[in-house]
Amino acid sequence: KGRGTVQDVYDQILADFTAAEKLLEGFSRAGEKNLIDRDVVRCFLAQTYLTMENWSKAAEYAHMVNEVYPLTSNDDYYSGFNNANTPSWIWCQYQNDEDNLGDYSPFAMWANWIAPRDGNSGWTFQCFFLADSFTALFEGSDIRKGQFFRAWDMIDCSTKFYDASDLRGEIV
Repeated sequence: KGRGTVQDVYDQILADFTAAEKLLEGFSRAGEKNLIDRDVVRCFLAQTYLTMENWSKAAEYAHMVNEVYPLTSNDDYYSGFNNANTPSWIWCQYQNDEDNLGDYSPFAMWANWIAPRDGNSGWTFQCFFLADSFTALFEGSDIRKGQFFRAWDMIDCSTKFYDASDLRGEIV
């Protein structure tokens, strides 16, 4: 059989997610956000439909999830995407002493610098480097702009995935 078309791939993705949505009906993960439940599958469906530019289906599934998980508050947004108890988090990977492998973690994105929020320094995962052309897209009043800062007078950084003082946090 020859290579499938893009539509073939989307058809399979939608078939798999739709089947998963039905199979997970009634399943309760009892607050364990690291498990996939029907809401997580609905997020995947919303994202798939968004990528397919099927705006009405993307909105339909996004609204289903948003009824259960509220939008992130400004305070939670600034806290740094490091706490699985944030009400808007739908799915995550918990971190504990056994899981947090520092530089050896597959999620390591570290930089050695002084953290602008608490003054602690260390090898940490708490910044992303951003292109000037990207940060210029945000107006000063945009809440997201509050997470950008200029480091070493030459590069824009983001503290969106800010680590707590002990350099620990869940992964969204």
